[in-house]
Amino acid sequence: MGRPNKPDADPENADYHPAIRLAAGWLARWTVRRPLLVALALLLLGGASTAILLLRTNFDPDILNLLPHDLAAVEGLRVYQDSFAQNRELAFALTWEEPPANADEYRQQFADALKREPWVLRLMGEDLAENPEAPKFVQEFALPLLLNLPPDTLKQKIAEWQTPALESRIAALAAEAKKGSFRARLELENDPLGIVGTSMAPLWEKMSPEQSLDLVSADETTILIPAITRQEDLSPTASQKLMEKVHAFVVSMREEMGPEGPTIMVTGRAAYVDEISTSMNRDLALTSLMSLLGVTAIFWLGFRRMMPLLGIALLLSLSALVATAGGAVIFHQLNVIAIGFCSILFGIGDDFSLLICQRFYREQALGRSREESIAIAVGRNAAAILWVAATTGIGFLALCFSGSKGFGQLGALVAGGVALCAILMLGGLPLFLGGKRQASSARTGPAGAYALLSARKPWRPLVVAAVLFGTTALIAVIPWRALKFDLSPGSLEPTDIPAAHALGLMREKFPDSFEPLLLVMKDPTPERLQAVEKTLAELKAEGLLTQTSVPSPLVLRQTDLTENRKALEAADLPQILQRAEDAFRANGLNPASLTPQKELLNKLHSPTLGSGQTWAELLPEESPWWFLLDRVISPDGNVIAASLQAKKGIAPEERLLLENRISAIQPETYLTGWSQMIVSLVPWAYRELMLFGSAVLGLITIALFVVYRDVRQWLIHLLSLAAAAGAIAATLKMLNMPINLLNVLAFPLILGVGVDYGTHLILAAREGSKTLAGTVKAVALSGLTTMSGFGALLFASNPALSGMGVICAVGVAWCLISSLLVVVPLTAGRQARPRP
Repeated sequence: MGRPNKPDADPENADYHPAIRLAAGWLARWTVRRPLLVALALLLLGGASTAILLLRTNFDPDILNLLPHDLAAVEGLRVYQDSFAQNRELAFALTWEEPPANADEYRQQFADALKREPWVLRLMGEDLAENPEAPKFVQEFALPLLLNLPPDTLKQKIAEWQTPALESRIAALAAEAKKGSFRARLELENDPLGIVGTSMAPLWEKMSPEQSLDLVSADETTILIPAITRQEDLSPTASQKLMEKVHAFVVSMREEMGPEGPTIMVTGRAAYVDEISTSMNRDLALTSLMSLLGVTAIFWLGFRRMMPLLGIALLLSLSALVATAGGAVIFHQLNVIAIGFCSILFGIGDDFSLLICQRFYREQALGRSREESIAIAVGRNAAAILWVAATTGIGFLALCFSGSKGFGQLGALVAGGVALCAILMLGGLPLFLGGKRQASSARTGPAGAYALLSARKPWRPLVVAAVLFGTTALIAVIPWRALKFDLSPGSLEPTDIPAAHALGLMREKFPDSFEPLLLVMKDPTPERLQAVEKTLAELKAEGLLTQTSVPSPLVLRQTDLTENRKALEAADLPQILQRAEDAFRANGLNPASLTPQKELLNKLHSPTLGSGQTWAELLPEESPWWFLLDRVISPDGNVIAASLQAKKGIAPEERLLLENRISAIQPETYLTGWSQMIVSLVPWAYRELMLFGSAVLGLITIALFVVYRDVRQWLIHLLSLAAAAGAIAATLKMLNMPINLLNVLAFPLILGVGVDYGTHLILAAREGSKTLAGTVKAVALSGLTTMSGFGALLFASNPALSGMGVICAVGVAWCLISSLLVVVPLTAGRQARPRP
């Protein structure tokens, strides 16, 4: 046997660019002659990345970070969650299938045990009126409200105490009490001077706190027991430690209550963070494993070589490791959607290895040495691989402009990972290529036969393409079964975690509490609150709102606090108390019952009254009123939340009208809530689908023209992409497949990934029929591996991630089919025609 031909002896290698040939030859020499140095460089890269991950890896389980930050409803919900102490609240639900006869006994048993837990700060599960300390709690809450009254109102009340109106009030209450009025007797015992009633009047006038604090469902099958925990650190680690104690408590209570007891469920921020963090670890491991198994199995099907298979698995894992480490450094926290990048990366990155392996085994089959075969395999595929990495990166990097932090992370990680994978496959895969020559590894089989058919009789596959894509295009455009959007809040949340099940039950049983409309306002000055109340009154008059609950009486006004304190210090409160005692005696009442009022008046006359600047300084932390305050005003008083109730059956257009009217009141005033946020995402989703998809298509179109510099080949590729787009829309319509509002971002990804196949095939067709036959085989296998990568996301628990995987897998399948049926016959037929 003679000396093997030089690489440039092959006509298909004759146009080898000198720079590419030099770099490929240098890499081949180092791979063959200095393999340990190349392996050491890869090991150092992996070791450094592992060290970074051990020190920096942290997951961000916040669902809101998946949503566009420039929407008012999203920003409002983020402000609400960041500002309010409810972040430390857990909601326990005791639920039965049928209303139990002894529900109160179970509730009291559970509440008493919960209060004894050291991780519980306070809880709400008792009627304040039945609490023996109720008068004390009412008075401590009434005093700040009294000081927060408009000064003219308080001065008028003080003036009434100094006139016969005081005696008339006590006489009237005494007369009603003698007639059997329970309300009058209760008021004589607790508020004969009307101090509490006066201070509470604005609260009852402008708020309906009982609406948002329902603890028993309408069907009496579910009891809520909210509790504020002592969790100060809201990190995933702290949440997991807290939930370990909570789960242990729930288990012990189930055993204590016995089989006849209720089902106990718990939800809240800590529960979500704990369970989503756990599900993120599971999703990352499971989807990555399933994707890696899928792509390696497909490689084995195509080449049946063990060493390259091992090398591909290692290099894909290294690419994911380095990209994740880079993400941990850049982003600090990886969002719930970004963890799907490993599965996607494995599916896309394996494409490069298939092209290199197919060309390497072909060159070996021609009798070339290992070094020569590596040089040609790397050199011949380098341009296509790097261009494909660039076009794919464009599709994914475009996610950074979607306004979604989570999808931006996903796009950046996949784009960086694909670039790394391209470099590592070109530089590292040759280490694993070699061994005994096997002609079977270079055979193209059905792919070669199809390439030959496309070159000789291109009309045959083109007829099939015309019928297939003509039919799908017709289905896509006809007004039948429009694309279905899933607008439910659950479409954005993990579906298989206990906290989600608990929240779903509570949303069903307590719709006003767990699906409220919230008006969130920063810097609630009196002028801004007045503007809000005016607009809400107009909306009620128009019938868009039925009820409003605005916490303006709870917004402490420091000027009024100071002025009212001075007015109380100037009042002769001991003389007022003496007149009240005389009035009690005159009406046959025991003056000793005025002792609580005497204590209250002493507090009103205290020089330190009203010296606090915030509710935290005015109320003890065990006060039951915090369950109201925590929901409507932030601890620093800089943000308020008003509860609104829209009319029944309100249309999405009316919700958007409400949002616009409220946002126009003042800057940083938002209408939000989960249901409102979902509705506001609909216009964004359609806009992103059109504008974002068009922008990605435009960038890819320009990139392809630069690559081909041939109008005909450029048009062929665009035709195949258009055919695939119509087929994707038709498939989604025929399967009636729902698309949640974040999965619209999957369509630009399909363009970024699906464009690869046509690029490989067109560039291969330029080299000749032999190269095209091998590339058809590699591209077919690549499409299967990419579908496997996206399909692995089906195992993710987050609907946004799994839904994107389904849509992308469908899209990639059609891009592969259109490339084979449109690009191959059109380019192969042209290349096969004799040239003048």
